[in-house]
Amino acid sequence: MKNQISSISDQFVNLLWQVACWIWETIELILIIIFDCLARLVELVLVMMKLIFQVICFIRDLCIDAMQTFANVFRGIVNVISNIGCDDVEDFASACIVIALCTGAVKMFMNLLKRVHTKYLAIIIIVNNGESTIRTR
Repeated sequence: MKNQISSISDQFVNLLWQVACWIWETIELILIIIFDCLARLVELVLVMMKLIFQVICFIRDLCIDAMQTFANVFRGIVNVISNIGCDDVEDFASACIVIALCTGAVKMFMNLLKRVHTKYLAIIIIVNNGESTIRTR
């Protein structure tokens, strides 16, 4: 009987030990999963920070290139203006005067055509209405 009691107590202790080992392994696996999830989360945060940094660097490079292009445009304008001589200014002024005169002449000619055309239409309308008098506007 003593053997059975010691056997039962040994079995009970063995069962408790197995339950404790199972609980310990379960907690250990859960902790491994949680720490793995945290490690992946930290890795995701680092990758996102790297991506944001790359986007910021790209935008910075675009801004630098745009400013350099803007500076080069002004440098080109300064070079062109500094190479303009007195003769070039006189030629440009003459060309502007010629263009202004031609534009004025074309406007005067178009205005004259408009007046003649209006008078002609007024005569046709009066004749078509059967009136014998010629009216002009």
